[in-house]
Amino acid sequence: MWLFRPAFVLLVCFFSFASWSEIDPIKCKYAKAKLGNEPMVCHVRSSFVKKAKASGIYYRKSLGPKDVFDVPELFPLVAKLVSLYNDDDAMVMAQFIFPANDGDNSYRKIRVHLDKSYGVGKRVVGFERSPVFEYKWQLKDGVVISFKRRKGSSNARLTYSRPHMAKAFLGKQGYQPTKKRY
Repeated sequence: MWLFRPAFVLLVCFFSFASWSEIDPIKCKYAKAKLGNEPMVCHVRSSFVKKAKASGIYYRKSLGPKDVFDVPELFPLVAKLVSLYNDDDAMVMAQFIFPANDGDNSYRKIRVHLDKSYGVGKRVVGFERSPVFEYKWQLKDGVVISFKRRKGSSNARLTYSRPHMAKAFLGKQGYQPTKKRY
């Protein structure tokens, strides 16, 4: 099964803890949202990038507060990973971007894996084979996971977000959110 490929093991290593001096051990202890086997709320940029480079997930570049990676084998489809960090270098968002769905309905396989990991997600609109779909998981540690494809796009996005931190950081950067367009 695709979830047990060696790349999944690499991701577990990739998303390991940052140094304890840079994170809040209380938050890590009770964190629910995990990338690999480690809590998302515990990542800081320096350790995250270092682990990525050592894990077989290919670092491409940094663009200000973002780092871009290629993820060739973790999912049933290749993906691009974009991670976003605030001014304190804490991770506020990680987004996997997938190409168009394939004949094996890989989007469904990804969603089913998320359902097994976090409970059945809320279907907001559509289904994986629809031109537009969105599923959400809201976890007790404050992380929101969203898996969606928007109107007019052939790509799907799987986003792990700390919404309060992402909104604050993006607001400081001058980003104005737009209305959802399904």
